[in-house]
Amino acid sequence: MNDESGLDRPTRSTRSPRSLRSPSSRLSPLRLIAVVAVVAVVVLVLAGIALVAGWRPSLPNLFEERTVDRSSPAVLRSLEELSDYHAASAHFEVVVDLEKDSKWIPDALRGERTLFVGVGTVDSVINFGALGKDAVTVSPDRRAVTIELPNPTLSRPELDLDHSYVVARQR
Repeated sequence: MNDESGLDRPTRSTRSPRSLRSPSSRLSPLRLIAVVAVVAVVVLVLAGIALVAGWRPSLPNLFEERTVDRSSPAVLRSLEELSDYHAASAHFEVVVDLEKDSKWIPDALRGERTLFVGVGTVDSVINFGALGKDAVTVSPDRRAVTIELPNPTLSRPELDLDHSYVVARQR
């Protein structure tokens, strides 16, 4: 039956409504939301398992600064015979109070007093050159060695002039 305007009226079809849809419309918005929700739940479950297990993905830091050492290895240019072993090194500070005085002249006319702080080091040295042939003893199973060292001596004291200073001086 035709309408006066020439348009056909909708007629009942024997086909089911699903067959009228195009193949691209099979994924409806509701199905798309359901698929995204399932994927999100799976990702969250896997992330929770990874967090409990202690695994964390390491993402590269694009702004991380790094240092590359391209220097050459050290080259041995000389080797000196080591005959002294410095067993200990001591750091000392001493306050020196010096006064120059005359017996018969008053201090106000003649006399000088200086207060000085001296800073320096002294080493305890063992001379390996003094080792005799009998100083080294090897155990019977040849797994241990005993070396009898001579008594240590004190080296010459070294005064550190950069850190020593005069505190007060009276004339």
